[in-house]
Amino acid sequence: MSASLRVIFRIALLGIAGVAMAAPAVTVSFAPPVARALAAVYGNEERAPLAEAVLQTMRRAAAHLPPGSSIQVTFDELAPTRLTRRQLDADPSIDPVRSKLLGGAGLRAVVRDPHDRVLTQVAYRYFPPTLHQGSLQRDSWADARLAIEGLGSRLSAACAALPRAAIPPG
Repeated sequence: MSASLRVIFRIALLGIAGVAMAAPAVTVSFAPPVARALAAVYGNEERAPLAEAVLQTMRRAAAHLPPGSSIQVTFDELAPTRLTRRQLDADPSIDPVRSKLLGGAGLRAVVRDPHDRVLTQVAYRYFPPTLHQGSLQRDSWADARLAIEGLGSRLSAACAALPRAAIPPG
């Protein structure tokens, strides 16, 4: 790699790091009924992929927020589209390919400025009305991911519509 390419690469990395540092803090929580279902039925290991999907979506949605802002996302409802690993382990006779559920999620997001004032609140719920309208993906949380994306779209629109005066300088 030439010296000039190395310098451009380092500048690009610094730019990416600067953007990452300026991004709003995103936290994910699970309402008590959802937390109990994760612990007892679905498996606590399912928290991580759900939280990661939220973090990726909210980072994209928060482009209009000032540094120091925060986004708190809460899962109020949650059901898998396909059986989770724990559910399949509990009953080996279940066919993991043919088994399909009415999955989805109900979520809410609260956006706060650096002074902890609420800037906006958004909620989104998605559960397909029939099995045939549910996601075809084999992912346990396919329809929940659609709900997460829906929340991200609504949050992006709500943040973009905030008056500049409502967002104090960092």
